[in-house]
Parts: sequence; C-alpha cells; structure tokens
Amino acid sequence: GEEGGEEGGEMAVGTYFTLHLRTSAGTYIKEFVHGDMGRTRPSVGDLLGGLEADLLALDVTGIVMEGEEGEREEGKEQEEEAGGGVKGAE
Repeated sequence: GEEGGEEGGEMAVGTYFTLHLRTSAGTYIKEFVHGDMGRTRPSVGDLLGGLEADLLALDVTGIVMEGEEGEREEGKEQEEEAGGGVKGAE
C-alpha cells in the first residue's frame, strides 16, 4: 500500500467496505466519513487510525419517524447486537 498522508498508518489502495449507520435527521454523513478537511471529528478516518476515507455511494435505506411503532424496540435490538452501542454516545 501507499502512505495514507495522515499520521497513524498505511492505507491499502482499493480497500472498500460498507458502513451502516442509524442517525438523526440532519446528520452530516459525508462530513463524518471524510472529516471535512479536519473540521469534523471524529471522522471514519480518525476511527480507522488516522487513515483517509471517502464515499463511493450514499444510500438512505430507511426512514423511521419519531413516535412510529417499533422504533424503540428496533433500536434496542440493534444496540444489543452491537454489544451495547457506541461508548459515550448517549
């Protein structure tokens, strides 16, 4: 691979993955992924040890309206599957 340019590691050219997020309305997903030139922290690149990250595609796969039946149960199931959720993201 080539040096990633950011401190923290080496990035293999051609490394791709799918990331599924459940967010609130108005969340800046693209900025969270690529870091918006260092203005958005943490970014996916930060979480990967200082690597550079960017999007190939962004798809909205569902919308849950506030108060919609099943919203709370679905979120709780996903949190349990993920091992309790993200630390500090309350």
